[in-house]
Amino acid sequence: MPDNVGFVSLQLREVARQGFATLEDPLAGLLDMLESYKGWKGKGHSLEYYITNELVHWLKEHPREPQVRLKKLQARAFGVLAESQSNLLEPLINIYQLQKADRNTLLGNVNHLYHKGKYKEAVILSTKLKLQPELDVEKMCTPLLLQDKANLVEDYVADYPHLQSQLLQIMDTWCHPSFNTRDIASLFYTRRPSNPFLFQNMVGENLWLQEQLIQLLFSYCDAATAAQWALYYHLSGECLPDKVAEKMHGLQHQERVEVTKERTCDSKMDKKNDHYYQLPIPRENIHFLHTWEEVDKCRDVVLQPGQVVGIDMEWRPSFGLVGRPRVSVLQIATKEHVYLLDLLQFSKLDQEEKEKELCHFIWKLFSDPSIIKLGYGMSGDLCSLSTTYPALREMEKQAQGILDLLQVDKQVRMGPSFITKSPRQAEKGLSLLVQNLLGKPLDKTEQLSNWEKRPLREEQILYAASDAYCLLEVYEMLCKDPAHFGLTANLKENLGGKQSTKPRAKKSLSKQATQSPPKQVLASAGETLSASAFPEISAKDFNVVCDTMLQGLARYLRCLGVDVRVLENTDDHRQAAEIARKEGRIILTSGSPYQKLQAQVGEGRCFSVNCSEKAKQQALSVLKHFNVRVAFTDVFSRCQVCNCDKYLKISKEKIRHLMKISAGKRGWCLETVPEQLPGCTYNPDCRWLGDSDLDAESLTLKNGTTLQIRTIPLGVLEKTDLSHFYCCTQCGKVFWEGSHFGRVVSQFQEILDGSEPQTQNLYELS
Repeated sequence: MPDNVGFVSLQLREVARQGFATLEDPLAGLLDMLESYKGWKGKGHSLEYYITNELVHWLKEHPREPQVRLKKLQARAFGVLAESQSNLLEPLINIYQLQKADRNTLLGNVNHLYHKGKYKEAVILSTKLKLQPELDVEKMCTPLLLQDKANLVEDYVADYPHLQSQLLQIMDTWCHPSFNTRDIASLFYTRRPSNPFLFQNMVGENLWLQEQLIQLLFSYCDAATAAQWALYYHLSGECLPDKVAEKMHGLQHQERVEVTKERTCDSKMDKKNDHYYQLPIPRENIHFLHTWEEVDKCRDVVLQPGQVVGIDMEWRPSFGLVGRPRVSVLQIATKEHVYLLDLLQFSKLDQEEKEKELCHFIWKLFSDPSIIKLGYGMSGDLCSLSTTYPALREMEKQAQGILDLLQVDKQVRMGPSFITKSPRQAEKGLSLLVQNLLGKPLDKTEQLSNWEKRPLREEQILYAASDAYCLLEVYEMLCKDPAHFGLTANLKENLGGKQSTKPRAKKSLSKQATQSPPKQVLASAGETLSASAFPEISAKDFNVVCDTMLQGLARYLRCLGVDVRVLENTDDHRQAAEIARKEGRIILTSGSPYQKLQAQVGEGRCFSVNCSEKAKQQALSVLKHFNVRVAFTDVFSRCQVCNCDKYLKISKEKIRHLMKISAGKRGWCLETVPEQLPGCTYNPDCRWLGDSDLDAESLTLKNGTTLQIRTIPLGVLEKTDLSHFYCCTQCGKVFWEGSHFGRVVSQFQEILDGSEPQTQNLYELS
């Protein structure tokens, strides 16, 4: 049977290749076939899958000129992707060069998949096309987390530290006592229509479309569902079917009952408020502005040169939409007043001139370097603001005079005065900073409330005002004694524009550099120190401990002979400091753990890796920074999998014998292989185990390790230039001479010792 299958596969390949050669446009022909494809319901790969992959190989052998019609073919390819098997995704991206398509087109297609409820497909496509920075991580990842598809979420944020941080902050909010996961789940698992947020985008603020939507919901769902959406749009009962109007009035009554219950709890709330930060200004100094005339009055107060203002923004936590959320409320706090700008109301007004004036006011505020703008996580706020008003899109690059207290907070946490005053340590982010500096945390109860519903409740108004005003008091407290918090004397040195979307690794590297010897030189490959900053050290003597997120870097360093320990997934980051002290290792980490670990080890013993770089470039940066000399004999002297430097060297004759023993146990026959055994001229600089330590029958070493002989393909023994195999004595992995050695040498040529190796064909990983 296997022979027949192989014969059919070869025939299929030949027929497919002949067909490609006869077609004037094979790319269009493939789409014609896939568009008529009805979906594969059987097990294994479909015929379409084999033909598509065969075209990938055929195009490599028959390169073609760039097609004028490629843009049209890309549009058709996206249509096919929405209906095809997931295993067709990667070959279609390669064939039609989708990664080079217009970014708006790519985002539009991801958006289309998402609104169809194909959350998994949307995330996989955006990951393959590297669109994650332009999408909202919360809305893309939430449905997959609800479906227990955490592996896809990990892949989605893997290469983007700032998205990892945002995702962790989002999941932290889910731990709040008042948070109910059913509120999120209900946005994705509703009755028909399957995803009402699709209609929400289409309907917008058009009253006629809103009424038509309610009619459709009443026809295809039920009166209760229609009434909920009618209440959401604030529609009058006169324009609704009688049953829908009746249900809506019932819901309104229920809301009034709930409001009454809330008011009866005022006395309890007063007691609760004693535990939270309270605004020091009177209620009449909090202004909710929803007309241009009101905004015009506050403009002269806010735009006074030289003053400090606190800025925050609120939006509805609408988990079901793709892209950045629209800002509903923009808060601007001065010393005496807090202004809440109702941006949601302004967006509903059909007054283009007033909108231009509003945008001009906001632009002038953020671009004036004489006005200090305080925020916490200002980067994300500015992105959402530019989504709300496209006219402000370029403002992100030109913003000046911004002090992001999130960055200052990171420095404060490393200072000697940082003490968490909550016995449960329940507070996080800005609330924790406020607690430690002002004595009480923020009340975050209203954080996930509906900021698009009008009128805003009193609790929402006070919450929004507090979030902006507390920034002024935090700033004032920090300015009184910066040194006490481990800050520079002048906090204004941290002023800048919008934070880069990938600042964390580089920022850490620059801090790393300031702690190094004065003769440092920044290199273009990631702001690492020049070789003169550290005395030269051999790869064999260079020992490191890596964060669990840097496993790719660990493999490359082991490949070059460096002794690398990697933290387990369950290990705390602080474990790295303990290992470093006990074993004399350098710590390799990134992001916020670097800030904590660098203070626990000696100067220069902790290095922040730039996570925006590929693993190979990270390895080069580390080796250059610490002036590590790598010799040719260091290459592959350690197992990349387990870090062991002790091998068992076995001749090809003995491997053949062991494979025959293993093959006999599995019931298949090993054919005879030609006996051409040239001598091996290269040995890695590592420790060796003798043949007597191996039990040939059980393929087990005396230390209990079982060699993975079964992983060696039969065809390897046919190589005439192969003489020996190398088995890791700790994990049992089997290596053999191959072309991989030459590739590694070429990749790391700039840091390798100048002497030539005796051969450039060593070790191909099984």
